[in-house]
Amino acid sequence: MNDIIHVTKLYNAYSVSREALDDWELIYCTQGEGTLVFDGLHLPFRAGNAVAIPPGLTRTCLSPTGFEAISIHMCAPGFSAREPIVACDDSAHNMRNVFTAIAYHYQSPDSSRSSFLGAYGYLVCCYISASLRASHPRPSVVEDIKRDILQHFRDCDYRLETYLRSLPFSYDYIRKLFQRETGFTPHRFLNDVRLEQSARSLVDATGSSVADISRSCGFREPLYFSRMFKKQFGVAPSVYREQHILASKEVFGKAFDSDDVP
Repeated sequence: MNDIIHVTKLYNAYSVSREALDDWELIYCTQGEGTLVFDGLHLPFRAGNAVAIPPGLTRTCLSPTGFEAISIHMCAPGFSAREPIVACDDSAHNMRNVFTAIAYHYQSPDSSRSSFLGAYGYLVCCYISASLRASHPRPSVVEDIKRDILQHFRDCDYRLETYLRSLPFSYDYIRKLFQRETGFTPHRFLNDVRLEQSARSLVDATGSSVADISRSCGFREPLYFSRMFKKQFGVAPSVYREQHILASKEVFGKAFDSDDVP
């Protein structure tokens, strides 16, 4: 995590093109301004901005007046973004100081070079994450988690824990924030979404077995699903299905009888 692979200083640059990298690139603009051009995306930057670019993106830095920057290639910095993100330095210029220290120690022949780089790599990621937290409203993180759950809850291999730990926030902070905003922990929310969907599917998909429905709603083990379902709804899935089918027939029968009344 946070391993620094390569560091480059850019001086008086007007146009810099880079092929897609296998690692993240963190660019801190020390002077000037310009635009990062990706496929279908134009991202302005200026002095005091740090740009974090995910792997696999070809980009070009363009500046009509020239810019200077420090570029760091880093392995697994822990950002969850799939698109480039821009963070702003604070008034004490802490990000700039860390980028400058990284550039210095990268060129140093000192035997402790790797230790310094590891520590500064972690620190620069902390500063960028802190900047992102300050610039994004907190509830939006909760909405992001909800969106990810609703998108993946049917997948038996979905690991909510892995997703939560990939976010640029502490795990405990995320859990407490989500519970404060929704009244549930993220895992409870995921479980409830799966159970509610399975309840609908038991009534609507009468041709599917209980085991098939459990797997289609993200439960790998049918026995575990049945136990959780009974805890939530008070009856086993098969009983729940029979009760609702019977209730539907009674409602339909009453409606049919009423239509025959002259």
